Amino acid sequence: LIQMRLKEIAEQNNVELEAARIMQASAFERTVSMRNLNIALLPEAASASKENVELNAAERSKKEALRIQSERAKFKAATDELKKMYGKSGSVSAEKMANFNKLNSLEFEVIPLEDGLLEAMQQRKGPDVWFPYIKKGRNLLRDLLENTGALNELIKVQNQQAVIDANAAYERARTWLVALSSTAIVLAILLAWKIT
Repeated sequence: LIQMRLKEIAEQNNVELEAARIMQASAFERTVSMRNLNIALLPEAASASKENVELNAAERSKKEALRIQSERAKFKAATDELKKMYGKSGSVSAEKMANFNKLNSLEFEVIPLEDGLLEAMQQRKGPDVWFPYIKKGRNLLRDLLENTGALNELIKVQNQQAVIDANAAYERARTWLVALSSTAIVLAILLAWKIT
């Protein structure tokens, strides 16, 4: 039992925790990108002229588009890893699976908003076009961030339970070993006394 629980921690829980951490970091970075794009598009953010606003927005949008694409790829890789693990394992809790499905659903909703925003910026559309993308996208990314945090917590609890189980099994084995050793010593003393 000890070996089985330690193997579960090393081969499943730690990998799961890392994937969830990557997903959470990716959601955070994409939320920051949305905020940065919002700031870049605000006329007050530029120093003087309309040309500066458009130049700042164009430069920012390229930088943030690359960042969003990179973070999306990380999120997808981590999601694929978890999907593969959950497909193999029959011991995924209903709560964890529901959370994972919610993450996939949110991601599915966020991607078109990010794409729409970036397209609106490239086409130099006005705030009436891009602001709804930012508003809804930030809210969905915030939900995505909260749900990845919840998944992280579920995995941490699972990890802690596995450690507790392994420790309890070790304590039981140690108790049995001490009891059997004590019994063997008593029997050896009785046998030695009987022989002499």
